[in-house]
Amino acid sequence: ATRQQLDRFAEEFHPVFQRLSTMEGHLSRFDTTTTKLKQEVSDHGFKVETMGKHQQLSRKELSYILQQWSQFDTFCNELRATQRQAQDNALIIRQLQAGLTQCQEGGGGGAVGAVSGGQHKAEMAQTRQELDALKKALEELKGQQVVGISHLRDLHGAWLNST
Repeated sequence: ATRQQLDRFAEEFHPVFQRLSTMEGHLSRFDTTTTKLKQEVSDHGFKVETMGKHQQLSRKELSYILQQWSQFDTFCNELRATQRQAQDNALIIRQLQAGLTQCQEGGGGGAVGAVSGGQHKAEMAQTRQELDALKKALEELKGQQVVGISHLRDLHGAWLNST
């Protein structure tokens, strides 16, 4: 009777053992899937962190580029103003040179001819002083322009190297 009972229990528990074995398989697959999902979440978190750092770096680079552009724009405006001033000074110098040449040749016309000799010499000396001052100013402007162009090249080179 005991053997029969054992056989009967074995028959009754066999489906339970099969279900238990099937559930263990499902549980193993669930554990593998859970591990994969955890790894994907971790990878996604790393990607999000990396993207955040990249965006921060991009914002810093954009800020730097905008700052450099602003400096470049300011420099260009200053250079244009210097060029206009140099052109104006060159025009004044040409006019003074023409007047000086005319005075030296004695063809100053009625107004210059009416000036007495001493007054004429004083005006000539004054004109020469002004001409010398303008020449000096022009040379200084030329020097500033050379320095400005050099700075522009340096700024342009730095800007190209930073991008």
